[in-house]
Amino acid sequence: MVCAVGLNAASASAAIRAHIARFVEVPFRDLNHRPVIAAPVPIIADRVQGMTRIVKFAAMAVAECCAASSRAAIENTPVIAAVAAPGDPGRPRDLEEEFLPRLEEALARRFRPESRLVPRGKTAVLEALALARDLLRDPGLPSCIVLGVDSLVNGEAIETYHARGRLKTEEVSDAFIPGEGAAALLVARDAQERPPTAPAIRILGLGFSQERGAITTSEPNLGIGLAKAARMALQDASLSMDEVDFLVGDVNGEQYGFREVALAKSRIARTSRRPAYRLWHCADCIGETRAALMACQLAYLYNAFAKGYAPGVSALCLSSADEGARAAAILVSRESPSTARIRPITAR
Repeated sequence: MVCAVGLNAASASAAIRAHIARFVEVPFRDLNHRPVIAAPVPIIADRVQGMTRIVKFAAMAVAECCAASSRAAIENTPVIAAVAAPGDPGRPRDLEEEFLPRLEEALARRFRPESRLVPRGKTAVLEALALARDLLRDPGLPSCIVLGVDSLVNGEAIETYHARGRLKTEEVSDAFIPGEGAAALLVARDAQERPPTAPAIRILGLGFSQERGAITTSEPNLGIGLAKAARMALQDASLSMDEVDFLVGDVNGEQYGFREVALAKSRIARTSRRPAYRLWHCADCIGETRAALMACQLAYLYNAFAKGYAPGVSALCLSSADEGARAAAILVSRESPSTARIRPITAR
């Protein structure tokens, strides 16, 4: 993981656990000509922008992921990259054509032909996991790397979101702080594909839906789309909400996101015996990183399960894109006793 508070997964996770935030003035001005507060990656020069900037994040994250795994497996591993959706402010031009070739050049390696982009914004990482599940049905493919990368620390993103009233400033509190970063996740079929001593998350279920009352529309958001995605993920995992310990969300500081999670939770947990569900999120430390946010959240969750400080052994992850796409996933620690009766990721 590469983000404002850490240049690898271990240091970033430790900083997030300690609630450390790194919000600084960047060389951009808002519409009132005041300095913008953002969460940039500290080692990347401000003058480096566009495709070059996000390729640097991505290369660092993938390199760390490769270093933690056997070289033989990595050489046979496709990269599925979750990136900003068409029309997202600050999205580099020619992303589909240039990103993967430039990432190959930065890493000095060639990816398998199954490698591709998932240009779906905030839900892209969970959609990339669904694509990885389909690819891993091929017995000749041992693993995939799911990468999430994005940056809102650029002039176009800052100007557009500020004009929409979504950028946190002295005058606007119900808004987010722009951030940037990347995280790479190695996804395999089962424990035999990983080093025997490595802790892991098991992905039990995925669900997807659409919300009519998206933040870009005038319709009210009643949490229906997110609740539907969550129910699909629970059904896919053969679990009930009583077997979920906590929630993981890609909320970014706007009331809209917290309200939607609360509404969706009320719809799917009506009969749950649990009095409350804790909501984990990391945007309060790393800012709104859009397509990279859920990847960073999952990297943090991995370390939390590995070190034993997660508030339980099972999590419902919820993701909401600006244009209305909704996604959910059920993730559990491999140490969870409930996983013994659950089918592995590729069994459908």
